[in-house]
Amino acid sequence: MDRLEAKDGDAARMVDMHYFSGFTLEEIAQETGLTVKQVRLRWERGMKWLKRMLYATRRGAPSSVPEGGV
Repeated sequence: MDRLEAKDGDAARMVDMHYFSGFTLEEIAQETGLTVKQVRLRWERGMKWLKRMLYATRRGAPSSVPEGGV
């Protein structure tokens, strides 16, 4: 999560609020002032990035994850 935060703070916040804190996407939208669509896009972007990181780590090659973006 620290690496995601460094790359995309918004995506990290959505993942934290939804996955770890249990907020619904609608609740996150109300809390942040974003639309549900904006929250969903950030959430999906963060989860995709985390899945790529976990996959690369599982394969024993965390440095093979592209550093260019989320």
